[in-house]
Amino acid sequence: MYLRPHLFHFLVALVFSIAAVTAGAQTARPASVHGHVADPTGARIPGATVTATNAMGTPVKSAVSSDTGAYTITGLAPGSYIVKANRSGFALYTSPTIKLESGQSKSMDITMALPVEQQQVEVNSEQEQVNTEAGSNTSALVIKGSDLDALSSDPDELSNELQALAGPAAGPNGGQIYIDGFTGGQLPPKSAIRQIIVNQNPFSAQFDRLGYGRIEILTKPGSDKLHGRVFAMGNDGGVNAGNPFVPTLPGYYSYMLNGRGGGPLSHWSSYFFSIFRRTNQNVNVYTIQRGPVFDAASNTYSISNGSVSGTVFSPGTRMNISPRLDMQLGQKNTLSLRYQFYRADNSNSLGGTTSLPARATSSKSTSNAVQVDDTQIINDHLVNETRGEYRLRVSKGSPASTAPAFGAPGYFSGGGAGSQYSNDRSIHLELQNFTTLSAGPHAIKFGVWMRDNR
Repeated sequence: MYLRPHLFHFLVALVFSIAAVTAGAQTARPASVHGHVADPTGARIPGATVTATNAMGTPVKSAVSSDTGAYTITGLAPGSYIVKANRSGFALYTSPTIKLESGQSKSMDITMALPVEQQQVEVNSEQEQVNTEAGSNTSALVIKGSDLDALSSDPDELSNELQALAGPAAGPNGGQIYIDGFTGGQLPPKSAIRQIIVNQNPFSAQFDRLGYGRIEILTKPGSDKLHGRVFAMGNDGGVNAGNPFVPTLPGYYSYMLNGRGGGPLSHWSSYFFSIFRRTNQNVNVYTIQRGPVFDAASNTYSISNGSVSGTVFSPGTRMNISPRLDMQLGQKNTLSLRYQFYRADNSNSLGGTTSLPARATSSKSTSNAVQVDDTQIINDHLVNETRGEYRLRVSKGSPASTAPAFGAPGYFSGGGAGSQYSNDRSIHLELQNFTTLSAGPHAIKFGVWMRDNR
């Protein structure tokens, strides 16, 4: 077939035009970059700004990582880019130069490092200086770390050690113990304590009593790494010493078990829990002089001219369960929830070494406490903290005998127990709201503290 010259040139030009348009469409296909943003431990980081910049350092496009740390930057023209990631609390991430081809979807995970802070330590000459800090008074004492580990793991001994460190309190009511800022409550196990402050500020307007003898206990929060610990100790009756007043002393023992652990629940929440249990099989030894001797078979007393000794088993158990949940509700809001269950059972407790077994009493007490703590950073100079607590305590007491009591002081006491059946139920409600304001060299704290005991 013969084509005229002008028609031939037209077809050649049309073919080259179609090829040019096709090649242009292929080069114009956009590229993309996607991946995850994580910290050095591998935990995903949400809310990080990921930006693709050109060779001149000019931002081209950016994206924000999702709750799972995923990000995607689309619509990038083929070429060379540098990817940068920025997130508060982490060092700026800058990638090497990457090259994107037409239509390419490149996967690139980002690991953001923690910032390296430079600290300057200034050592002053040893000379007397005036310091107005509340914790700098001569009676202030902060116990943490290895100092805290040196204290006893037994709750009763720990309480006695803290009272000895705090010293005598001002006024007739004695010292007070504050747990996470709340009045009273049950002393937590040592494994759940982060820090103990004794007499931090005796004249603080925040408290309604003079601060001598005051003990402030702060419990451990959750952490970003999974950890745990189990502790057990005890002694068996076979290794205990005898008693010179009793020819055969029944075996008595004490066992204590404590477990704690914690870790992250998500990128914005963490938990901590502590479980403590102690079992004691105590023996009460009594010795009476020229007094009555009780015969259990006939339920009668007879008079003895000599001394009579005996033992009474007095078992006791104690349990303390305390979980805690910490949540980061945004950049400037922290919420902490804490629950504590406490139970103590004691049986056949004698009031003294000259009391007969019929004078024994038994007791049982349980306590449930729920605490809420919300802290908000309003701005760089203003912080508000709201706390609330509900605590229910139930205690019961029962005597071994309800017969009338009798005795001779210093020689013996018999008959029934001095206390009868009792059942006590108490509810403690507490609400606090404090605002801390910094104004130049001044720190101002004001708020309200309300308690209700029923």
